Amino acid sequence: TLACLNDVAGLNIVKDKRITHLVAICSTFNRGEFPGNAKVFSESDIEPDILKGTKVAVCALGSSLYPDFCKAGITLERKLADAGAQTLASFTKVDDATGTDGPLSDWTQLIQRLILPSKLEDIIRSKLNVQTVTKHNIDWQKQLDVTEEVKRYTHVNSPDCMLCVCNDELIKGGDVEDRSTRKISFKLPEGVKYVAGDHLSVRPLNSIDSVMRFARIYKDELLEAAAVSGDCPFNAADNEDAMLAWQLQQPFSIKTTEDGETFDANLVFETPTTLGEALQTSIDLTLHVSQVADYI
Repeated sequence: TLACLNDVAGLNIVKDKRITHLVAICSTFNRGEFPGNAKVFSESDIEPDILKGTKVAVCALGSSLYPDFCKAGITLERKLADAGAQTLASFTKVDDATGTDGPLSDWTQLIQRLILPSKLEDIIRSKLNVQTVTKHNIDWQKQLDVTEEVKRYTHVNSPDCMLCVCNDELIKGGDVEDRSTRKISFKLPEGVKYVAGDHLSVRPLNSIDSVMRFARIYKDELLEAAAVSGDCPFNAADNEDAMLAWQLQQPFSIKTTEDGETFDANLVFETPTTLGEALQTSIDLTLHVSQVADYI
């Protein structure tokens, strides 16, 4: 159903038509106000928990040249969350001051991938003669011998890894943002030699707390995978973290399908592995200074 927000004021349509997904795009007018076709919706009351079980995604349009940037969209997202909505995709702001085409196109494609059944997508693309897109499919396997907490992994015992024992800045009192000279020392495994010119790669070692914070961002998907397996001894109502930890310890592999051909996905880590291990030892979860603007 395609409609302006005024036409669905109160959101009774969600209950009447058993709508499972709600996607909204909202502009901001004047001093942080809703546009005319959403004003009635903004002033209407919504029944508590009417969106329970409904997945919602909101894209806010605005311009950072104005002080109330995307305020209407922010208010809309909070209003839907207060009505019990689950998150389909992270709240997205599109800034007219920096260009809307790219971010809006990216968001639209993300929503399409999340809610459009793959078979229907294939039919649509075939009829429109659109080139097949690359798809990635996760194959969860089963490991029943797990604990209520994610296992701690380390690189120390890996034959191709060396432990860094010194990483000191040598420029004292200078501006290291412009120039940095460091002394880096690492412990060579037995039988391994290093000479100038050899290449090194740096791998992270994230804490369990960081991994769990990251996992909670995708908790709906992970909890759903755990529930679908039918083997998880925990349930989200009683112990959500234990259920997440159980799923993080399940082995998985990822297959890529492209132009009808299926092959192993090109990843920065080998599979099958567990998500708990991959997040600890292969994916950098650290927030670097150069990434702050992107996250904000």
